Amino acid sequence: MMRGQKQCKNEECGIFVGPRTYVCPSCGYDFNFKRESTLDWKKLEKGDVFKSKSGSGPYWLTKKGERISMGYHGKFKVLNILTDGILARSLKGIETQHVYIYMGPDEKPTGDTCIEPGLGMWAIAHRIEMVKSKKKRVKQK
Repeated sequence: MMRGQKQCKNEECGIFVGPRTYVCPSCGYDFNFKRESTLDWKKLEKGDVFKSKSGSGPYWLTKKGERISMGYHGKFKVLNILTDGILARSLKGIETQHVYIYMGPDEKPTGDTCIEPGLGMWAIAHRIEMVKSKKKRVKQK
């Protein structure tokens, strides 16, 4: 096997393919590259630091098909956990701001946020990763 190649995990196939192959050309086996986040945002506590990934969160879809991000990205400190999201404080820059990180169910545009069917504000949950958990300090005597 050459460097970077991988072998198809299908028992019947087993051919060697390139490192960036998504689907086996011989048998159609799907190589899964995405890692799912195991962070349960409802278990975050006040003081925890998390990172919101760029390109995630709510967006506005224009008539030209452009996505205008309405979400936030960067590092944040948890202030409070709400029913559909996280109230947090931004940790980037000298000036900090309070933000609402939407984590609720995905929703299509309806009502006032809908220009035409499918266009308007799409409520999509942010993708987040834990950076630093709040450590509990034990008093020493």
